[in-house]
Amino acid sequence: MVTGAIVLFGCGRVGFVALPIDGGGRMDSPEHDAGPRDSGDLPDTFQPDAFQPVDAGPEPYAGPRFVAATDLALTTSSGPFVAVPGGSITFTPGSADDAWVVLLSGELLSTEIAQRVLQVRYLINDVERGIGEQQNEVPGNPTPWAHFDVVTGTTEPQTVRLELSATSGAATIRNGRIIAFPLPVGADLHFAEELATRLVPGGDVWTAGLELAFTPVAAGDYLVLSVVNASEEPTSTSVAVRMVDGSAMTWSEPPMGNNRQFWIPIVFARSLRLNASAQRLAFEGRSLVSGSLRYARIAAFRLDGFDRAQTVEDPAGVVVDTSALTTTSTLVTDAPPTTRDHIVLQCVAVAGATDDPMLMRGRVTELRLDGTAQAGVVRYNTSDSALGSDCVFTALATDRSFRSDNAVATTEPARPVVAFESVIHVLRLHPR
Repeated sequence: MVTGAIVLFGCGRVGFVALPIDGGGRMDSPEHDAGPRDSGDLPDTFQPDAFQPVDAGPEPYAGPRFVAATDLALTTSSGPFVAVPGGSITFTPGSADDAWVVLLSGELLSTEIAQRVLQVRYLINDVERGIGEQQNEVPGNPTPWAHFDVVTGTTEPQTVRLELSATSGAATIRNGRIIAFPLPVGADLHFAEELATRLVPGGDVWTAGLELAFTPVAAGDYLVLSVVNASEEPTSTSVAVRMVDGSAMTWSEPPMGNNRQFWIPIVFARSLRLNASAQRLAFEGRSLVSGSLRYARIAAFRLDGFDRAQTVEDPAGVVVDTSALTTTSTLVTDAPPTTRDHIVLQCVAVAGATDDPMLMRGRVTELRLDGTAQAGVVRYNTSDSALGSDCVFTALATDRSFRSDNAVATTEPARPVVAFESVIHVLRLHPR
């Protein structure tokens, strides 16, 4: 288990930052009047204006508030699940009112060519909380995996563990990451989940899935995180997935989905400006005959409770017809007053631009920090049949500005791809 912070020693670069949202600042206490004094008690040279309040400066860094395990890797041919070495973290909420967010990401590979070649899962206190699978048509072809969870209402220690199994051949997970961090006081968390399998009926119409209904404590900006595993089971027709918010907006376009039986996670991460009125966030599914959804979660929490929150979102599709990486989103953070913890969420989805969007060839996505690709975060999918999101989650401590980029390319310019739902969110945590 790795609990230390990753510290960046590079210089940030000037860039465009969308939707800056200031966290709670500090208000100096007013001067207190001790009442009248006898001026005769003061020396003749006393100059009251010469005395100024002492600025203690920014609060010193007292260590990370997040808990993380990074650079996780395992190759196994075992059918039963095997624990990923180092792939476990433990945290203990300080009170039952505390809420912690758990983020997981990594890449899956297999030596076999089959529709289901491996499965990854994570457990919290020995209870399975999320999964991922891979269909493989090219040996050694990495595909992305990401999930998230929320822990609240407990003061018991929480242990998150990552495991891998091989259906056939040798299965690999690399660049695995587990990150847990506490939400700030006043985050106004709202959360719903459905772990059981929900059948998506046929008819090729959108039908309701998991729903989160809530009323914000006050108007403000909220980050909405959602995830659901999708499969064409129990038949052989594709299932599409989208999110619907209270403004009747749907995301994304094109919809994400799956036209194979293996379970892929579909992740959304968007900021919404909400009024203090009834709100509704929901998954919807669509299938010609039938499909299935499983391990669905929706969470919404305020952004103004963080020390700083910055976000950039580019949901509209960008056609990419070159093998050179094309940047779809960029975010440059503000430098903190001193070392601070940062949680970085980067996601982008890629679809075929000319054919069936779920059938494409040769996409590459690269998610970078300060111009350097995160280790192994390059996706080569030479024959995708699933349309999910490529996400990577990072936790780091730094006293400098840094830059995050999402970029996409195609390995076959004659077969362009479209990048959409490209987002970057950086949450700066308050010091201890």
